[in-house]
Amino acid sequence: MAETKPKVDRTPQQRIAREFETALRLGEGAAWQPEAMFAYAEWLTEKDLVLQFRGNTSVKLDHARGLALFRKLTTEFSVAQTDYHRQALYRIERLTETKLQLQIANIFLPGSQVEYTLYHKNLERFDFTLAHIDLTRDIEFSGARGPHGWTHAVDATGLEQARQWSYDSKGQAAYESAWTKLRIEDPLPAGAYLLTAEAADHRDRKVVLVTDAAIVLKTTSSRAVVYFCDALDGSPIAGAQVSLWERSGERWHHHEGLTNEEGFCVI
Repeated sequence: MAETKPKVDRTPQQRIAREFETALRLGEGAAWQPEAMFAYAEWLTEKDLVLQFRGNTSVKLDHARGLALFRKLTTEFSVAQTDYHRQALYRIERLTETKLQLQIANIFLPGSQVEYTLYHKNLERFDFTLAHIDLTRDIEFSGARGPHGWTHAVDATGLEQARQWSYDSKGQAAYESAWTKLRIEDPLPAGAYLLTAEAADHRDRKVVLVTDAAIVLKTTSSRAVVYFCDALDGSPIAGAQVSLWERSGERWHHHEGLTNEEGFCVI
């Protein structure tokens, strides 16, 4: 009869996982089982905790196994039996939540490659639309809406669409957040664009600016001075329409003007 060699754990990660599995198997029905189950699931899914024990940066988490343990805990043990029930429900919610966010880090010169970043979690297919937008006409702040949420208030139904495309993130691991850097395939003509990303019931929007112009704004308590110029050599741009929104408490005031021959507009 051939001798069976004991299984050797090649890494601390394997050894800790085996010890947890053994404890859960032998502790069936024990009072400490919910705590052990929660600790193992947490160890499988929390990067900071894993780094503390594994001592390296090449972390390999097992969100699927951890999620199964959290669900098993909430199924087998009630709130009355263990405080870990509520904590496990919170971890389940965190692991299974869906997220979508766009980021545009730059203003782009005409002819350059437009890059954007997609932050996502537990979503696979993303549909993008790029529409022309007039920043002096299509934007309106009102009520208590803050300066960071105005893009969601823009009525995009009347905007001329420039492009449409989709992105599939099937290779992304489930239950993990990801920052994916993407590019718009071909360079865009100069102008302002509203980039919209949609997936399931999520939507986010950001403005893409493609321009060789720059704007400088200086304000005092009573007025604002705008300088509009060429971004490459700083020469003034005359006759440009200026639209300025001023917030006072929860109210917004709109001001308009034109730059003079020296590129200035005083409001």
